[in-house]
Amino acid sequence: LKEAQSRGLHAHILEDDAILSEHTEPVIADAIQARLFDHFDIVFTDTFVDCDLALLKGMKEAFDRTNGIASRPLRIADFQIMDLSRRNFACTTSYVAGFRSLDRILALFRQELALGPRTPIDLVIRDQVHAGKLRAACIFPFVTSLALEDIVGSVIDERGEKLEKPSVMMFAALRYSFFLG
Repeated sequence: LKEAQSRGLHAHILEDDAILSEHTEPVIADAIQARLFDHFDIVFTDTFVDCDLALLKGMKEAFDRTNGIASRPLRIADFQIMDLSRRNFACTTSYVAGFRSLDRILALFRQELALGPRTPIDLVIRDQVHAGKLRAACIFPFVTSLALEDIVGSVIDERGEKLEKPSVMMFAALRYSFFLG
């Protein structure tokens, strides 16, 4: 983020288990050109999916519409932009921070670190968005996701024993099901 700030660039932040679709780069470039970052500080390319039936129904319909045209190059206008200000969200597998917002984002991160890291970064971002200190959105359907095999690895404890966390895998599979890839 500091490097992007010093160069006046948007920053695409990826975790090491991120999976990119063929649509990731062109859709992010189109979002920048369409000035999406005039309205949002951070735009996620995927996120946690809540088990709300009405939400899931709408997401499924939107996914099917976009997936039906995915054989051609997609533009940001082909996607829904979900404002996250009132949604439960988590995960920082892939997000883009707008260059005009980097000063504010870095100041909020520094403030959190000064208190001693107390909360995972995805929840820090969520709390800042819910408090109105950051504006965040998510591109939907998702143009990135996470490797499901990495989820299985993450539910193994330090002794190498598999932990029983079927809910973790269920939420990961639900999230992955809305990935255009």
